[in-house]
Amino acid sequence: QYNRALYSERQIGSLMKPFLYYSALEYGFNPSTTFMNEPTSFPYNNGTNFYTPNNYANAYAYDEIPMANALAVSDNIYAVKTHTFLGLNVLPKITKRLGISSDIPELPSAALGVEPINIMEMAEAYSIFANNGKNVERTFITKITDDRGFLVYSNKPTEGKQILNSTKTYIMNELMTGMFNLQQNNHLSVTGLSIIPNLTHKYAGKSGSTNTDSWMIGYTPELVTTVWTGYDQGRTLDGVEINRYAKNIWYKVMENSLKETGSTWFETPKEVVKLSIDPTTGHLAS
Repeated sequence: QYNRALYSERQIGSLMKPFLYYSALEYGFNPSTTFMNEPTSFPYNNGTNFYTPNNYANAYAYDEIPMANALAVSDNIYAVKTHTFLGLNVLPKITKRLGISSDIPELPSAALGVEPINIMEMAEAYSIFANNGKNVERTFITKITDDRGFLVYSNKPTEGKQILNSTKTYIMNELMTGMFNLQQNNHLSVTGLSIIPNLTHKYAGKSGSTNTDSWMIGYTPELVTTVWTGYDQGRTLDGVEINRYAKNIWYKVMENSLKETGSTWFETPKEVVKLSIDPTTGHLAS
């Protein structure tokens, strides 16, 4: 009787990072903006407290890395540096714009998704990226016919409201292809590494994990799929294989769903100029 998609709220982990990086684009960052990547402690509460996040497996580049690479390998230090650089009040504002009802605390740790968020709201927030920055009205019933085939009810979708800048949304969609791009391997491997051999379409996506939750959200212009795996009681998820379940479910749903129809990709806005960039330095490729 308990509909987890509609009612469950879970910690989202690194799924928070695309929201943060979209805000960074609005504040003048670009995919090549770099920060030094090394163990870092972040002061808050006027310097009375410190937050010290770790990267997965305590792996660091000990060098400057660009936003594109930080997102592809889900680097935690870059995320918290961006969060504190913009100001701790910026992330709560973008999540509200995206329709997330949870109140995100103004803390350095918020960049790593410590606050529980509704699963359906996460699907809807990512659907705004997939819809070129426009929101998508939640619809469960498209039409009803009677036993003779006559139409009883039809839902006519309305034009969504432009929530995000369409050009910056396109850049975010390109950035979120990085988790499937082996050229982005650096101090950490790209987070989609285990499923890359199974993909036959171009996807944007992001995975997220905490001690008790494992997520994968990814999309094409045609379809967004959100997968959460875990235990209702918040049991700890142990082992690498368990954290792959969400990604494995996700790619099978997407590949099967698009098998007959195929997929397209987002049209490049005229304001966007493409250049060849070294994926691990953010500089122009030599």
